[in-house]
Amino acid sequence: MAKTKTPKQLAVKIKSLKKQVARLEKQRKKAVAKKKPKKKAAKKKKKR
Repeated sequence: MAKTKTPKQLAVKIKSLKKQVARLEKQRKKAVAKKKPKKKAAKKKKKR
């Protein structure tokens, strides 16, 4: 981490991290879509 990296290395790192983020976002959206009915029920309880 302490070593300075070349712009090319940084670009590659950023690219790979963006891919990771995109993949995780997809997974999260799928998970949220599956859990939505349960979350709505929980919100109703809190309002009472």
